[in-house]
Amino acid sequence: MSPLVSIIIVNWNSREDLKECFESLFKISYKNYEVIMVDNGSKDDSVEFVEKNFPKVFIAKSKVNLGFAGGNNLGFKESHGEYILLLNNDTIVPPDFLGELVNFMEKRKDVGIVQPKILFHRPGTPLHHRINSVGSFFLSTGFLYHLNYGKNDSKISQQFEILSAYGACFLARRSLIDKIGLFDDDYFAYFEETDLSQRVWLSGLKVMIDPSSTIYHKGAKTSQKLPTAFIQYHSFKNRLQTYLKNLSFSNLFKIFIPHLLICEISSV
Repeated sequence: MSPLVSIIIVNWNSREDLKECFESLFKISYKNYEVIMVDNGSKDDSVEFVEKNFPKVFIAKSKVNLGFAGGNNLGFKESHGEYILLLNNDTIVPPDFLGELVNFMEKRKDVGIVQPKILFHRPGTPLHHRINSVGSFFLSTGFLYHLNYGKNDSKISQQFEILSAYGACFLARRSLIDKIGLFDDDYFAYFEETDLSQRVWLSGLKVMIDPSSTIYHKGAKTSQKLPTAFIQYHSFKNRLQTYLKNLSFSNLFKIFIPHLLICEISSV
């Protein structure tokens, strides 16, 4: 029998995206899965809508907004799967996307996390069906390079290693998450997936892309509802905290300190 996959979706006042997301999700060809939606204290009718239209979804309700990190951590506590799939609520998934990811992980025991190819879903715009994420890589400046962002995806067909998966969608081994933890609750939102990916590499397992699996992502649907200062603060704080946690002592001098100086100079 195929391994059970727990699909965790965090929601905060995003009723408008849930219909497309769940309609596509319940048409996938992979059969052995559970869906857990964590509602972060939404004030719209998200919970009522899902309860009425998608009764198979287990809803974990939080009275307060735990953020992306805390919300997924709550969902993980409610999960039972051998694999954990994190999926944003503003995504649309093809029928075969999950089967491809599970097949990859079943063959590659040296991999802890695998990400599909993630394309933008923005009809009527130049970005429609162009690359949202095929993984991120670490630069010597401490910033991340997002491979082929906004470009055509026709050349991305091979599996390859990446530094960091993108939190919009990735599949992780439960045995690994039990060992190293999922997200840091202190992060609330932003850069939590990079912190996790670095901890996966430090555990001895790999983070990879499997472009045979593709999903579509509207992108920035939740962040549009947040103040710019809030996003900048958490992005900066979490990036620095990640490097302090995971970089070696020598790399703190070679990467962290110059990165901090660059950020300070650029903010003047």
